[in-house]
Amino acid sequence: MVDLIETTPTLDVSGYRDALGSFLTGVTVITAVDGEGKSRGLTANSFTSVSLDPPLVLFCVDKRASSHDVFAEGRGFAVHIMGSDQMDVAKAFASKAADKFEGIPFHVRPSGVPMLDDAHAVLECSAEQFIDAGDHAVVIGRVEAFGTTERRPLGFYRGKLQTFFAESEVVSLAETAHATIAVHWVLETVDGLIALTRTPIGHQLPESDIAAEALDAGTLSTHASKLFGAPVVIDFLYSVYGAGDGVTLVYRGRFTSDAAVPDVDFVPAAVATGRVADPAERAVLDRYVSEREGASFGIYAGSMDMGDTASISGRPTRDHVDVRKIMS
Repeated sequence: MVDLIETTPTLDVSGYRDALGSFLTGVTVITAVDGEGKSRGLTANSFTSVSLDPPLVLFCVDKRASSHDVFAEGRGFAVHIMGSDQMDVAKAFASKAADKFEGIPFHVRPSGVPMLDDAHAVLECSAEQFIDAGDHAVVIGRVEAFGTTERRPLGFYRGKLQTFFAESEVVSLAETAHATIAVHWVLETVDGLIALTRTPIGHQLPESDIAAEALDAGTLSTHASKLFGAPVVIDFLYSVYGAGDGVTLVYRGRFTSDAAVPDVDFVPAAVATGRVADPAERAVLDRYVSEREGASFGIYAGSMDMGDTASISGRPTRDHVDVRKIMS
């Protein structure tokens, strides 16, 4: 049972902040233009959807924030939902820098709202309501336009920015243990066939040499598309396993159009496992074929012989998994 602390007659501010910080949120950068035409912005995690019909969202701004008056004037704004690789951008807009936009590419929309060129998702909003609420104000906007990209989100938890890169943990562990990193792919076509590379001793999962920094940069879809010469979307990290001085990452992805790839055969999922020679890859494919039947996937972390599978609920997305034990 959780012990409760009364907020009256005296509020334990530090403890209260800790309690609120237990709620994991996303991270946004809100931008607007002031009455003098200067681009303004702040980082906020107090963002949520309010209504779908009409499409309304809100965020909260501290009355002490330098940009508070900009929103109080009822000006339109843009909400940028940050990706895991944009921690530096979030920190820049959380700072007290005179020009928070310095070095960050952006453009100005016809509405006059400054919009960052890169984000996980963007919402362009007109002002709807400005509500006084204690030491903050609640800003409600009507979404006039929106857009999204494929990347993992940036989070905020217990007062710290949090990324969702299982790969970063793998890279750190591998470097500590002086281990090599191999990247394999479980890729499906639009018809549900699985891509397997032909070798002299049978088939194997397609494999790539990718630098550690590319894993953190969220560029895997681009890398895979160039590798296969066809559009590929990488959905999530599917398996992590280690043996000896090596670590293998297996990503699940899909071709978004018909493809003919040199030295690659596309085979039905039901027979794919039997075509693969390597026992570890067979185990990965066997689990994948089983899980794809109900579209209920998990992320495996462990050795080739023993490990755990963390389930991914609902629509498959890139997720975070504890991989601290893979080098054991």
